[in-house]
Amino acid sequence: MLIRIAKRNLVFQYLLVFAVSLLLFGKTFLTKDFLHNAIWLAWLLHTAWALSIGWVAAKHRLSRNPGLIALIFLCLNTAHTGTGYSNLLWIYPLFILSFYYGLSIYGHDKPYPAIFNSAVFWSAATVFCPELLFTLPCFFIILLSYSATSGREWGSAILGMGTPYILVSIYDFLWGENLLGQIWQQAMIFGFPGFSMDILLPGILGLGCTVLSFLSMLSLRRNKQDLNMAERHRASALTALFFYFCVFTAITKIHPNSVFPLFIPSAFFCSKFLLNMKSETGKDLILLGIVALSLLACYL
Repeated sequence: MLIRIAKRNLVFQYLLVFAVSLLLFGKTFLTKDFLHNAIWLAWLLHTAWALSIGWVAAKHRLSRNPGLIALIFLCLNTAHTGTGYSNLLWIYPLFILSFYYGLSIYGHDKPYPAIFNSAVFWSAATVFCPELLFTLPCFFIILLSYSATSGREWGSAILGMGTPYILVSIYDFLWGENLLGQIWQQAMIFGFPGFSMDILLPGILGLGCTVLSFLSMLSLRRNKQDLNMAERHRASALTALFFYFCVFTAITKIHPNSVFPLFIPSAFFCSKFLLNMKSETGKDLILLGIVALSLLACYL
């Protein structure tokens, strides 16, 4: 019933996002100064970035239910990053913009500006979050999924990736700093991730959404005839992004706060799974389970 109502009512989807976001921050509001600016800023940023991801998906016709994508991303992200304010929240727009331009690549005779812009924003995100530096090769896998293999297209990607680091090099030269060296040191995080009880509930939630994403991909693969060529390539790009970040997360000591790019394709595939699932009761139970696990992760 819940998914059925949400599927037909975009306003209801956004009301769900708003209500769940307040519930997720409920403990923070109760245990800290309710009027503390940082608390409200953290709530606003978490909610705004989640809605932005849903908007991007709708803009590129990936989904007619952007509120549902935003809700699942919000639950995944808040469960892993917590409800406190962090400067890392300001890096999200860079990756969202890269996501936006990356989905614009296919279907244009000259996609070079979109490739360049997407690569610039992704690379800029790694400057401010060096843990994500070794995610950049995924961009070339995405280009392959778009069949973008010409020299100009790959040249645009390389130039876009290099631009932020060229600017950092110029800054180091002019001001006698060593930002490039610091970025490289912080990026060397290889080794299997550790385990603690703090990440148990977020880990269960992430694993559950990963399984749902796999099932959704299998469903999309079986029903490719229902998708046009642009939708197929964009689904392939999201699949490449999802798999790459799954492997990257599994073999690195990346901090849970930096895993947020994985939640973008996860939210998309989970929403597809819920919308395509035949059992109405099963849909509602899974969605309520995602919300409940994220709430437990924030409150316990």
